[in-house]
Amino acid sequence: MNRTPSLIRRSLVLLAATLSLAGASGAAPAAPAMPALSDPPSGLHIPGKFIWFDLATADPAAAQRFYGSVFGWSFEPVAGTGGRYAVIRNEGRPIGGVFRPALPRGEQAGTRWLSFASVEKLDRAVGALTDLGATVLVKPTLVPGRGSHAILRDSQGAVVGLLQSASGDRPDESVPPGDFFWVDLFARDPAKAGEAYGQLGFEVVPDDVSGSRERLLLVSAGYARAGIMPLPAGGREAGWLPYVHVDDVATALERAKAAGGKVLREPDTAVLGGGVAVIGDPQGGVLGLIHWPAPAAGGDRP
Repeated sequence: MNRTPSLIRRSLVLLAATLSLAGASGAAPAAPAMPALSDPPSGLHIPGKFIWFDLATADPAAAQRFYGSVFGWSFEPVAGTGGRYAVIRNEGRPIGGVFRPALPRGEQAGTRWLSFASVEKLDRAVGALTDLGATVLVKPTLVPGRGSHAILRDSQGAVVGLLQSASGDRPDESVPPGDFFWVDLFARDPAKAGEAYGQLGFEVVPDDVSGSRERLLLVSAGYARAGIMPLPAGGREAGWLPYVHVDDVATALERAKAAGGKVLREPDTAVLGGGVAVIGDPQGGVLGLIHWPAPAAGGDRP
């Protein structure tokens, strides 16, 4: 998913600069016209809810073709970013973004999905994670129209975003197909990771659904938001894997393959009756697919 930590860090710094400082060459910087997460504003903050997802890729046009084919997403270039950032919309709702890092010629940062968790007080959340060994990759940055975000690498190496939304978070409700539904953290030490992310307001509980003794769930406001799993044998680095809700996993896999993607994890009937799979896009981005029969039942999520 990446080449070197230093290049990832540079890519993420460029993301922050793109969103907060971009403007026309030779002119005063223009504030990007970023859409609000909640319109009208909700004034609601749900710490721990994953509310935004960004894809860093060297070929945004190819990524848009791929994900548009698989999920039916549309993409809206953001004014003031020099064409380097586009908002992902699912049925008109903004759910994430795609951006191209501006790296020196010959250098590649790889393709990576980045998940942002909601926080009510960004500085406090950053301080809580850094006190437990996290490294700040992008310091708290104001993004006009969006709020303030920061990007960190936790003590085990997983990169995570934190976002304090200016318009508030969307309320918990049924997750439609094409929206992000779930996030898994693959960690070298799940228990230690649970202790760290518990500082963001999560209740960390054993996963009694899957039967795994090592898998944990991160719960906030009565909803399971994410899982923490042991890094598989041979796994090179810890990381977060977001999942998109789909009507039918098999159909989504066929669309992914037809668009040039790869199936990295086939459905297994032992896991949600075959309702989970993992795909890779043509540039190497990794994303999960999930079909959940009752997406409004947050407490019973995987």
